[in-house]
Amino acid sequence: MICVFLLGIAFVTPTTQAATWETFALIGASLFLVRPLAICLSSTGTDASPATRLFCGWFGARGLATALLALIVMAQIGGYAEAILAIAINAVWISALLHGMRLHRSQPSTGAP
Repeated sequence: MICVFLLGIAFVTPTTQAATWETFALIGASLFLVRPLAICLSSTGTDASPATRLFCGWFGARGLATALLALIVMAQIGGYAEAILAIAINAVWISALLHGMRLHRSQPSTGAP
């Protein structure tokens, strides 16, 4: 677990330093608007409840799917490869942080430290 954490820090630090407010705005729009809306629209006509759609839009596959898509796009587009990779890495860690915070808040307190 420590190795994964250190590997993550090695990738996140340079990409965070190179990020602009536009990068974070794009990631925010993706997390809070684009993906949830795409899931809701694509599941229209199914028997999925609105709560299920919202859950899938928020907690759907992020990390691995984002990384694989970034690698595929990077292979096709040479000039913007670094920018695409930076956006993908930042999107993954921000998503993991937000999901972790949300899950932590939703857990009942047991009183244990």
